[in-house]
Formats: sequence, C-alpha cells, structure tokens
Amino acid sequence: MEAQQIEFYYSLMSQLATHLGDGAAGVIFACLCRSFVPERKKRCLVAGSYFLTMIALYYIPLEINGIVAHWLGMGAALMALVYLSRGGVTSKIYLAVTFDTIRWICGVLAVHVYYVAANKSQGLLAQEIGNNQQPWQAFFALFCLMETLYLFLRCGLLFLCVRLLEACFPFQERKLEKRELCSLLIPSFLGIVNHLIRFGYNNRWGHISSWQGASGSGTMDFLWCVNDVTLLIAVFVVLLLFVRQREEQDRRMLQRQITDMQSHIREVEQIYSRIQGVRHDLGNHAQVLLGLIGREQYEEARRYTSRLKETADGLAFEIRTGDPITDVILNEKNKQAKEWGIRFVSRFSYPSSSRLDVFDVSIVLNNGLENALEASRFAKEPFVEIESRQMKNAWMIKIINGVSEDFSQEDSNGFLKSTKQTPRLHGFGLKNIREVAEKYFGKIEIVPTEGKDGKLVVLTVMLQLP
Repeated sequence: MEAQQIEFYYSLMSQLATHLGDGAAGVIFACLCRSFVPERKKRCLVAGSYFLTMIALYYIPLEINGIVAHWLGMGAALMALVYLSRGGVTSKIYLAVTFDTIRWICGVLAVHVYYVAANKSQGLLAQEIGNNQQPWQAFFALFCLMETLYLFLRCGLLFLCVRLLEACFPFQERKLEKRELCSLLIPSFLGIVNHLIRFGYNNRWGHISSWQGASGSGTMDFLWCVNDVTLLIAVFVVLLLFVRQREEQDRRMLQRQITDMQSHIREVEQIYSRIQGVRHDLGNHAQVLLGLIGREQYEEARRYTSRLKETADGLAFEIRTGDPITDVILNEKNKQAKEWGIRFVSRFSYPSSSRLDVFDVSIVLNNGLENALEASRFAKEPFVEIESRQMKNAWMIKIINGVSEDFSQEDSNGFLKSTKQTPRLHGFGLKNIREVAEKYFGKIEIVPTEGKDGKLVVLTVMLQLP
C-alpha cells in the first residue's frame, strides 16, 4: 500500500479521536452545569456549542494554536450557559475556567501513560513482526488501540475530577463575589502559566513537539507529572478551604440571628410578665378606685388613675410599626441607642396587606441598625434615623447614621470599609441584606455624604412587594 494512503488512515484515526475527545469534554462540562441548567435539552446546547466550536476551529484554514482553540470553545460554552441560565455569572466563570484547567491536566497525565505504553508496545510489536514485509497493519492497529486507551484515560480522569468538583462546588444558591472568584482561580491561573511554559519547552527542546506535554525525557516527564498532580490537588484544596470559610461565616451569622431572636424573646417575656402582674392586681385597683369614689375622694381617685395610666403606658412600645416583630426590634435598638447616648429617630411603618416574610424584614432591620449604631458611636453628633416609604409595589427602607470624621470611603466588594476593630469577622450583615433585597427583586445602596452634623452614611434598601 502506498505511503500516502497509509498516512490517510493514520490521519483519519487521529481526527476521529480528537473529535470524540472534544465531544466527551463538552458532555462532561454540560453535566457539571446541571445545577444551573437542569433541563437536558439546554445542557445539550451547552455541550453542542463547545463541540461545534472545536470542530469549526479544527477545519479553519488559518493555523490556530491548540490552547487558544480550547479557550474559544470553552468561551462559546460559557456564553451558551449564561444565555440559557441567567444569574450567577461569576460562579459560571469559575466553573468554565476550572474545568478547562482540569481538562488539560487530565490530558497531560493521560499522555504520560500513553507515551510509556506506546513505546513499550511498539518495541514488543517490532520484535514479534521481525522481517514482515507489510507491518503497517499491525502498527496501525496498535496506533488505534493506543489512541483509544488515551481517550478513555483522559475522559475517565476528567469525569472523576468533575464529579468531585460537582460535589464540592457550593455556589449554585449563593452568589460568588468577584474577590472570591479571583482567589479561587489562583490555581487555574498558575496552571495556565504552567501550560504555556510547557508548550514553549516542548516546541523548543522536547523530543515530541506536542501540546499534550510529553517531552521524551523520563526525568522531565516525571517532574511535569508531579507538577500536574500538585496543581490538580491545589484546585480542590483551595475550593475546600473556601467552602470551610463560608460554612464558618454561615455559622457565625446563624449564631448572631439566634442571639437576636433570644433577645427579642426575652423582651417579649418581660412585657408579658409585666402585663400578667397588672392583670393580677387589676381587681385590687378596681376596688381601691370604687372605694375612693364611694367616699367622694375624687382628687385622690384622679391621682390613682394617673399612676395606673403611667403603668399601662410602660407596657406599650414607645415605637409602633404595625407589626409586633418589628416593634420588638426597633424598641430594642432604641433602648440600646439610649444606653450608648445615640439619638434614635424612627419613621418606620410596616407595609399593610403585604406578603413579605417578616423574618426577611428582621434581617434587614437587625443588621442595618446594628451597623448604624456601631458606626454612629464614633460620630461627632451620634444619631441613627430609620424611615420607610411605600410607592405602589416598591417599599423603601432608609437608615441614616453619623460616622467619625476619619471614616474611610474605600469600598470592598461594593461595600464601605468596616469601622469595627475586627473587620474580617464582620461584614456578613450587609451581604445578608443584599441577599434579602435580591430575593424580592430589589437592591441596596450605600452612599457616604456630608450633613450639617458631619459625615453621614445612608443605607437604602428597595424591595418589590409580592
């Protein structure tokens, strides 16, 4: 058989293996995105966008670097994913970049096995064939077997790593911040740099000029392999550390909410106890009043009635909002403000005929007022004001508080810099407020400004009423 025809068969098998690998990678990435795109047809579109992009780039007449081609294919899959499932863009970027890093690491690890197995098999086959005049069929069969082995190894490793990533990935329900995204992608960025260095090394000094990574040197291949395994482990270690940090944040926030609820319950218990006491003595008070009136001691009866009224007023909340839960929260914060010497003004009212979850409103009030009271303690004229306003189906909550004159306006992740002594242990409250706002298709805005009493901070929370 002519050499040209033999080369055609080798090329055909190589192309087939390449396309099967790209198709498998697209399917595995689509499986990784099932939390964002639960519908199978949409996942097929994600996989198809990757596969078709890779097919098109493979047959484009212009020469395109393999690294760039895979980046373009992953970019097409990412755009399809963002289009089919709105929201969570940062989480999807993390998935796409990390998947691409894991994909080529798995490919490099598989090619090391392929390289060793191919060399050993070719040597044994050459000894068996001997002086056979037409050995190309046997070598072609071996080539097909090795390509199949490489394909299964690469896809198998990729599938296992993706399943592990899917088990660890915690961002489907919570938004991934930009700073968090950059931190999580550090191993992937290092992997990209490593991949580019290896590509240049193989092209210049390697025995095999291949993107796959085998250099032909046993020592270098071993070092590259150790490096690949280290990078792969780093991807998961960084992710697991981040998950643990988030769990700790959730635990702290849950503990804080439990503490707030316990405080509210104690406040209600005190009021209830006082009401029970007055109710128990109500008969005695009535007897005293009847006796005074019967003896025509009207002035004494009037003074006694005034004292009863003062006692009854003490049982009522100073601030009334139209909802018992928000009454407790605002009166508790008002009490705390008086203890700290902070002027507290409330023009807050709970919206009528609303299906708002009062627990969500309590998150906004507790966290917003707690931050405002903490910051206002250092102000020249400490004060906190809260007001609410309803405009059709939009409900606005505004909290204004004074801050110290050296207050920093540097923002971190969209929020102003914390004034607390341990800022790393705080800052979760504003994130929870934003999550509540997004739950009701609203938003929050924090604006530092100047007022007649010095520097101010205005927190505005807008919620769409259900």
